[in-house]
Amino acid sequence: MATKDKPQQTKSSRKQDRLISAIVIVLLLVIFAVLNVKPVTINFGFFAFKQPLIIVLIIMFLLGALVSWLVGRKE
Repeated sequence: MATKDKPQQTKSSRKQDRLISAIVIVLLLVIFAVLNVKPVTINFGFFAFKQPLIIVLIIMFLLGALVSWLVGRKE
């Protein structure tokens, strides 16, 4: 019975794939950031402030990741 030999990826090939993926992701994030610089008003009941939309999105993402990490921690 003949088996098909899969070509094995070398370490440098995997590193190169990761690097290319990282560059594409960073490029997409930079484009997203440049397109979302319009200031938005955030209201917290008694006070309000203006920040660029991308800053608000990053802060909310980080807060969501923090809550997710805190809830998902095993004690």
